[in-house]
Amino acid sequence: MGTISKIVMDNHSWCYPACVQCHRKTDIQTGPFTCGCGKENNQPVLRYRVEVMVTQNNKSSKFLLWDRECAELIGETADDVNRVKIEDGDLDLNASPQALDKLLGHVLAFKVRIQSKLKNAVVLRYSKDLDLINAVLERLPDSEACSKIDPSNVDCNNATHAECLTMIRLRDCL
Repeated sequence: MGTISKIVMDNHSWCYPACVQCHRKTDIQTGPFTCGCGKENNQPVLRYRVEVMVTQNNKSSKFLLWDRECAELIGETADDVNRVKIEDGDLDLNASPQALDKLLGHVLAFKVRIQSKLKNAVVLRYSKDLDLINAVLERLPDSEACSKIDPSNVDCNNATHAECLTMIRLRDCL
């Protein structure tokens, strides 16, 4: 359980070119190609691969978010985000696009696979469900009392999901 607090752009780009069908990385940047999976592609498609810092109780861990998770949380495909970057004159795939900022502030419960050699955790699944997040918080031995989230008496009419959860958390801690 934690909050996405930072986008990490240390060693990798935020995306990679891949097969449209199997998500396998390709070195082809443009034009038709046959993937190792045997599928014909007119063009490679960009897929997300984003390292983020997830914070809980003032402790942080590096998590790796893949295409499905990022597309759901950001609300746009990596191809769409890159198209906007290019229209804005930014051609560098290693530069973090503004759209990645939409990941920040999400309070989520995570199921991860630890990769000790790479010093990160690959996100297998995540959930925004407040009941699940609270259930996870109850099981954590060092969970602070104010960490539990009760959305029933917070007015979040004009707030984003992340802002609303932050307001709930701050209100509960006061």
